[in-house]
Parts: sequence; structure tokens; C-alpha cells
Amino acid sequence: MFQSGFEDLFGLCDEIVEMIRKQDPNAVPAGYSIPRPTQTTSAQGEKFGYPIPADCPVPKDMMPQMLFSGEFAVGTYSDKQAEALMTSTPLKIGQGVIDPSAKQANASYVDFGRLFQFASPWLRYAMSQSMENLNDSVLDPSMPEDFANYELTGNDVLAMYGVLGQIGDLSSSTTSNSSGGTVTRSVYRQTK
Repeated sequence: MFQSGFEDLFGLCDEIVEMIRKQDPNAVPAGYSIPRPTQTTSAQGEKFGYPIPADCPVPKDMMPQMLFSGEFAVGTYSDKQAEALMTSTPLKIGQGVIDPSAKQANASYVDFGRLFQFASPWLRYAMSQSMENLNDSVLDPSMPEDFANYELTGNDVLAMYGVLGQIGDLSSSTTSNSSGGTVTRSVYRQTK
């Protein structure tokens, strides 16, 4: 039904194009219709996607797509990602907290340190764009005299931010039992 819903959506889009064309014949080129995705079949299921045009400067192995496999529909950006998502692999995160064999009401994992590490180059870039020299003070010179003895440079801010990359990760799981109750377990693990 989900798949046929997409087909109906494309038909609706074609009707909208026709309505626009009737209002203004020059608004939409003659013979144009909403492009349909390519359809391929793999061991994982049916894929519908849009190949990257030859003149687009992104890797050609990318292809925005939707993979339908059994009860699952997965939106991905490449064949490689689709295959990886649909391949069963043992859970490596949240071990001891998230039980993949239990009925999960919720399971989550967040590696806070890696999130901060990921954003670090962007913070450095933003600061380098807003400051001529990262050794300059970030404090406003018009601040009260009480702050006059303090020095806080752009590099100091980056060093303090770097410490956040050492924050650990958090695993959490909520399971349901037969009487309808739930049990939530969470574990924080410090980065080693």
C-alpha cells in the first residue's frame, strides 16, 4: 500500500502540472511530466531511486533511493548504504543495556563525545572567520573592570571545547513486560 501510495502521488503531481499548464501554457515545457524513479531488484528487495546526473559533481555511486524489503522501507543515499542497513549484524553499541531479543518500547544510544568531536572543525572554522587571530581575546573590551584581569582567547575556547570530546556515551533501553509495565535502564560510559 505504501508503494502504491507513491505511484498515486506521482499521478497527482502530473495532474498539478497539467493544471498549471492550462493556466499558463508557457509555465511548464510541453511534454514534461514528473520524472519517475528507476526501479531495480536486488537480493535485499526492490529499489526505487534517482541516479545522479552525469554533470553533477557528487560521487556517482550515490543515488537517493527507497528500498522496499519485506516489512521494511528504507530511505538511503546509495546502494552501499541500503545493503548495509538491510544486512543483519550483531549489536555493538549499548551492550549490557539494550537487549535486541527483548520487546523494545525504546532503545537509544548517543555518543556525546563524538558529536562534539564532529562539530569541532566547524567551530574552529566559524571562529577563524569571525576573528583575525585566534590568540586574540574573545571578551568584549567594554566589559566591567572586574573582568579586566581575565584573558580568554579563541584558542582557549577551542581548547575548552576539545575537552567536551571526552564526554562518554549513553545507552538506554525501555522494555515492555506481559502485564503492560515498562522498565527503563540507562548506562553512561566514560570515554577511555
